[in-house]
Amino acid sequence: MATKVNDLDEKKHLDYSIEVRLALLVQCKLQNKNDWKRLEELTGVKSVKWRHLHAGVIKQPSVDMIEALCKLYPQHAFWLTTGLTDYEAGHTAPEIHLAFPGTLESGLGNLPGQQEATVRYFKECLEILGTCWQEWMDYVQKNSKVEMDRNSVVDLYKPGINTSLQLRATEFTNALGKRWQMGLVNRLAKSRNHHLDSMISRLRENFDDADTVIDRQRAFEAELIAEFEKKDQQNVEIKKRK
Repeated sequence: MATKVNDLDEKKHLDYSIEVRLALLVQCKLQNKNDWKRLEELTGVKSVKWRHLHAGVIKQPSVDMIEALCKLYPQHAFWLTTGLTDYEAGHTAPEIHLAFPGTLESGLGNLPGQQEATVRYFKECLEILGTCWQEWMDYVQKNSKVEMDRNSVVDLYKPGINTSLQLRATEFTNALGKRWQMGLVNRLAKSRNHHLDSMISRLRENFDDADTVIDRQRAFEAELIAEFEKKDQQNVEIKKRK
């Protein structure tokens, strides 16, 4: 690729950049084979683009290349874009020795193969996000009578506009219909439950006081939610008095 992992100039400072991480991810998943046709089949990005990136004809990976790999391997998306991992939460590197900070405990920690439930959850989220986004855009376009382009979508989500990508939001009830929306919420909840079980197991393997940490975090979040609800109720009462 533009920065070849196995052909580095010793006099040149090489950052641990997204180009390097992308090359490492592709190298790992293709098992060190330059099978650009296979990569096209997996990502939908033309093989010639992958070949040109590897040869240095294209100096940097394009947005569609990065997005395709993030969606294909969502468990590696955080690492690919930032260089960081969070193994307990399921954000892994393609090989354990590439992980930073990995697990805070000494030793190798969890291998990527132990995270199937989390990978399934990420992919379920991506599929449902695609469905919700398309239905929501169709709904907005139908009701606004205008063609939605990138700028109009950005305007729609400017601060102060009452829209949300939360699956339980009213906007999605209108766009999807309540029955379909509830079906998607149910799918996501079941998948998330397996992911959380997997994540908690990883925490318990690496931290003796994992349950204490989990309980403390739950209590903190419960306090925040209670505070939000209290403020919401106060705002409702103020509006009523007006």
